[in-house]
Amino acid sequence: MMSETILKRFFEYSEKTPDQLFLVDPSGSYTYGEAGRRVRRGVEKLKELGIRQGDRVAVSCTQDSRFLLALIAAEASGAVCVPIEAHMKEERLKGILEDTGAAVLFTGEDALSLRSPRMLAIEELTDLAGDAPMPELPGEEMTAEILYTTGTTGKSKGIEITHANNYALAENICFGCGMREKNVELVPLPLSHSHGLRTCFANIYAGGTVILTDGVSKVKEIYDLIRDYGATAMDLSPTAVNVLLRLSRGRFSDFNDQLDYIEIGTAPLSEGLKGQLKKAFPDVRLYNFYGSTESGRSCVLNFNSDEDKPCCIGYPSKHARFFVVDDAGREFRSSKEHTGLLACEGAMTMKGYFRQEELTKSVLRGGALFTADEGYIDEKGRVFCLGRRDDVVNYRGIKIAPEEIESIAAAFPGITDAALVGKDDARAGQLPVLCYMTNQEDFDEASFSLYLSEKIEKDRLPHELLQCKSIPRTANGKLRRGVLKEQLYGASKQ
Repeated sequence: MMSETILKRFFEYSEKTPDQLFLVDPSGSYTYGEAGRRVRRGVEKLKELGIRQGDRVAVSCTQDSRFLLALIAAEASGAVCVPIEAHMKEERLKGILEDTGAAVLFTGEDALSLRSPRMLAIEELTDLAGDAPMPELPGEEMTAEILYTTGTTGKSKGIEITHANNYALAENICFGCGMREKNVELVPLPLSHSHGLRTCFANIYAGGTVILTDGVSKVKEIYDLIRDYGATAMDLSPTAVNVLLRLSRGRFSDFNDQLDYIEIGTAPLSEGLKGQLKKAFPDVRLYNFYGSTESGRSCVLNFNSDEDKPCCIGYPSKHARFFVVDDAGREFRSSKEHTGLLACEGAMTMKGYFRQEELTKSVLRGGALFTADEGYIDEKGRVFCLGRRDDVVNYRGIKIAPEEIESIAAAFPGITDAALVGKDDARAGQLPVLCYMTNQEDFDEASFSLYLSEKIEKDRLPHELLQCKSIPRTANGKLRRGVLKEQLYGASKQ
């Protein structure tokens, strides 16, 4: 008997509940039965193309039903799917295709000049006529996807995720959010990235419905989809939260009685945005997930509860165990005063980096992923993350969490962005420097400084305030702290 996988769940629902709504996008919808038929036909098409078990199949993210159906078909055939970001630069695309040795690329983009490997329109995999038999599904330990990091801080890495990983990830999400059966969830986040894709898998696990949109800028379209299909959940990034709250002008509060939960991921969520969400959705469970592509959805916090604390990332998810290690990799009992590096193990943890054995060994030991995040675990079992060790400011031996200071700063009227960095100092080690942006021409920095002194412990107060015209961030809102430090002090000094 084959072990449980997301693919097995999908086909079970397509046979047992064929009329249950599975997939929605602005152009239409599919039931589980119709989606199952399209996927089976897609598997037959891949066989005709000569795709064999273990071959890599690249699929460009169209951010609609076509992409998810193509991905499921590729994986159901026994191939390894390689999701490709929309509008990826051709040089990077070539690198990924060469790295994986992809046998074929299915794309919805017409402008690409690339002709190797074979390029086919994604519709040739998803819009086929006729019926097809049930495929023999791959085993749980086989690789399902190779997910490439965005590569903003260096060369992209291909992360191998097995079918067993995907099943554990789905359970982490379902149990972490208290997802009901037949959940209906809006997913506007890129499916070529791990967060949005895994939310789709979790809804397949629960026999639920996925509503796909390409971002959140079309507010009326999103509002109508949530209303018309009775959405019970939303999966958002901090950037998406900010856009929705700003553009909707409060209208999304209409769904306070309809939604079970909102889950947030991909980047840290500021205290300011937390407060806005709590105000807009007082009766909705609000979850912030911690994790990475390598070991996703490993910790979760309902921040619309008494458990919310500065730097707290919540409790380990269903399949995760967290522990803290010293610089030699030895586990020890941590506390707020005695922090170390966070490590995590569990069934959701990646198989490894694709064809990068030494890099895999550097972070994955004994089945556990050793992170670069400074943190500790309190007496209740809650995990606290101060930030990446290189980002945590070490002032006279006191570990200052940048995100905690930034969240406090962002709550002050007129502050539009804030970032804390460490400035090298011979006596103190590092001095905390707070960079900020404001939308006020006559901003009162003295009042801002007084506010900070009232909210932050004396030993953690910024020693310097710097007003900036811009603070570098990635497209999904992640702070590029290293770039900011280089801009301020130069590479040779930091």
